[in-house]
Amino acid sequence: MVIGTIGGLVVVWLVSGSFFFSLMPSKMRKQFFSFETGWQYTLRYFREGDDTKKREIFEINHRQWRSIRHEVSAWTKANWVRWKTEQPEWFSADWIALVDDEFIPVQLDAARPRRTSLSASVASLSATKPKLEDDEYY
Repeated sequence: MVIGTIGGLVVVWLVSGSFFFSLMPSKMRKQFFSFETGWQYTLRYFREGDDTKKREIFEINHRQWRSIRHEVSAWTKANWVRWKTEQPEWFSADWIALVDDEFIPVQLDAARPRRTSLSASVASLSATKPKLEDDEYY
């Protein structure tokens, strides 16, 4: 009786899953299957995205993108003045609060209180870790 119940549940599960995937648009099916890791996705998302997508990097755990920290820093420092003048919708006080001081040009935001303790702790951590290649992850 137990084996019959398990078999029946497996059949119901397979039929339900097949029905679910048959209703889904075919271009969406590939999102369920990938050998790409989370940090690889984060790197690709940042490198291929526009400013609106790239800004989300600060909402992701910094361990996911520590190998491209220099790219993120260069991107924010190169665009900070433009964002301050254009004021895109996402360039809000809440988003700016997510950005660590090392990513903001110092001379431009002198009035902003510096979070040196956070920056110092990150710097001390990176000084003790071995240097990795761009796409390598701890």
